[in-house]
Parts: sequence; C-alpha cells; structure tokens
Amino acid sequence: IAQMTMRHGDEGQYLLVTQSLLRDGDLDLSNVTDDDIAEFHVLTIGIHETPSAPEGRIHSRHPVGLSASMLLPYEIGRRLWTNPRLVCALAMSALTAAILALIFLWLRHMGIGFSAALATAVVAATTTPLLLFSTQIYPELPAVAITLVTLLHLPPLPSRHGPQPWPRPLWQLMAVSAGLGTLPFLHPRYAPLAALLYVLTLWQ
Repeated sequence: IAQMTMRHGDEGQYLLVTQSLLRDGDLDLSNVTDDDIAEFHVLTIGIHETPSAPEGRIHSRHPVGLSASMLLPYEIGRRLWTNPRLVCALAMSALTAAILALIFLWLRHMGIGFSAALATAVVAATTTPLLLFSTQIYPELPAVAITLVTLLHLPPLPSRHGPQPWPRPLWQLMAVSAGLGTLPFLHPRYAPLAALLYVLTLWQ
C-alpha cells in the first residue's frame, strides 16, 4: 500500500538517489533499471536529470540532503519488509510528530501559556498540509524541524521585567550551526533562511 499511494512527484526521485547512494556509493543514476524502481514503487518513473552532469552520467536535479537522510530508513525497510518506502514514510511521520512537540516547546519558550500552546499544536496537527503530507518524502519537514530546534536555542522575547540572560553552552550553538548548514542541501531555497538563523545564532 505504501508503494501504491506514493505521490507521482519528486518522492521517487529522492528515493532513487538514496538507492544509488546505498548500492553504488555515488549519485550517478545512469544504471537505474525498472527493477531498481520496482524496489520502492509499482510504476516506472522517469529521472529528473540535471543538464550539468558529466558526460555519460545522469544526476538528479534534486538536492541530495533529503536522500542522504533517508539512507537508514530505506535500508531498514528493504531488509525487514522488502518495502523501503514504507519505513521512509514512517520516518517522516515520526518527524512530523517531533515537529508538533517542537512547536509546543517553542511557544512555551516564547512565553505562551500551556493551554494556548497545546491548542495551537493540536490545531496544527489537523491542518490539511500537515495531515495529508506527513508521510510524503519531501524536504519541507526536515527544514521545519531544523528551524524550530534553532529557534529553541535563541533567546525568548524580552519579558515585562526586561531582557533576561540566555546563556547557551558553546557546543550547543556549534551543533545548531552545523544543523543550519544542512538546510541548503535539503533545497537551495532554504539558504536565505539558514543565513538569517545563522546570524541570530552567532549574535549570542
């Protein structure tokens, strides 16, 4: 079922790169066959190739970040259930649940009351984008998770008692900065967001 309900968009493209990384250790998709695609999808799909690939090679035009993050779920699904897409979808669902928890924590971090923060997280869980696409393999969910983790490490808004000290260990800020560095690898459109959050992190 997880294979048949795959959206006929970019999901298969990301999984093709994941498969190539696991099997060949490279990004070259020139040797992809219908049997390779059948490992995670019941229909044959074309490759969204980039024209900038070296001669004789086929590279996906999609960034490699999400494909790399799916390496472990893909391999677990292939070995345990012969259905790598299923475990990749479950991994995205788990990430969605973590995002909802992060939304709640961030709202509390910003001084929002417990009930209001909880209600907001519950409402967010029932919105159409999150509800319908929580199992789809796209880079938006990892980008949201990285953003929320970063925001949790930034100072809250000043309270009515004035600015409060917000010391953070250097290793935490370094880890956050490293996470921000992965955003452009999920998609280049996240580069401005990464730069903004990086500047705010360095400000500490």
